Amino acid sequence: MTPATPSNRADFLAHGLELAECSLCREPFDSDHWPYQIRECGHIFGRVCLEAWLKQSDTQGTCPQCRCILFGADPEPELAEEILQRFELSHRTMRGHMLKLLNVHDTAGLLVVLWVEMTVAFEPDARETYENAWTPRIIGLIRYLLEGLGLSNHDHEREALAQAVRETNALELALYAEQEVFPFGYQPIHDLSRNMIKISRVFPHKVIPDPILWRAIICLHNLSGPDITNCYFQDDEDRMFDFPDIHDWSHLAGRLYLLLILMAQDTKHNLRSSDDYNVEDVKSLLRVILAQVMYDDYLEFDSNNISRDYCERVVRFHHKAQINNPRTVPSQELADPHTSEELILCHVRDFWFSSRGSWTVETPYGGERT
Repeated sequence: MTPATPSNRADFLAHGLELAECSLCREPFDSDHWPYQIRECGHIFGRVCLEAWLKQSDTQGTCPQCRCILFGADPEPELAEEILQRFELSHRTMRGHMLKLLNVHDTAGLLVVLWVEMTVAFEPDARETYENAWTPRIIGLIRYLLEGLGLSNHDHEREALAQAVRETNALELALYAEQEVFPFGYQPIHDLSRNMIKISRVFPHKVIPDPILWRAIICLHNLSGPDITNCYFQDDEDRMFDFPDIHDWSHLAGRLYLLLILMAQDTKHNLRSSDDYNVEDVKSLLRVILAQVMYDDYLEFDSNNISRDYCERVVRFHHKAQINNPRTVPSQELADPHTSEELILCHVRDFWFSSRGSWTVETPYGGERT
């Protein structure tokens, strides 16, 4: 949660300031460690740390933070374009392997073990205190799992995913001549891990969610972006009518699908009865999943100003979809982790429109719904 604002000047001077530190070594600046600003981009580092960073190459150097070129030339245009295409293809392949991991439903599966490792390493009351403070620890856990050390068996999909990560990291080196402290090949799994850390606050201690949650988190990443905290759920009711094309609707549907699955899991593990899910439960869920956990969480969503009308609609959305007790084909398909994204988009759209209420509205696809 965001720290309370100091009540007066003395309180601010006592508790609202801290020494600036170098983002490379994470040590405060002092007389032996002077801060220097890069003119090109404005980022600040200790001079000794920056010189050590730039020693990676005599022919090209980049800012450690924003990767802008400080000296040297870009790769040959034709070669750079070819590498970039291979880089993007490798990234897509890696996302495909992540989706295939949904076939691993046993207790030793990679996604299950990743959940356990993240929830044990980052307790529910933990908060990231500075930018990327948790990244090295998360990447270390991912490497531990991809090397097979944290799994009971060496499954094919884990090995395929590990190979895709290695290929992406190698292409990053070829494209940029050096590699960040946070290699790009780990980014999709890193994003997945960060969302697991946030979502784990919804569940009782040591509870393993159903595989459908992995599907919903990965759908969020593919359709709406990697960070759950940047999902402005309450805006969905109005914004969906401002974006008539299917691409923009998919952004909203990815968020709504995750919200739907989280409500189903919240009901199963905390309430036990779907009929009991009400407005206060929705508010509580939104406050938990949108609370500031990571240092760089950017919150436009005011968890203290959640619309009751919106929450009432979300309750209807939950009750109509019946994920916990699916009786219709659409409900059964939404509860199945192997359902295609196209079907998910279709069913979420229909349930969300039907939960709007008794008045008639024009849909983004033409026609009207009541």
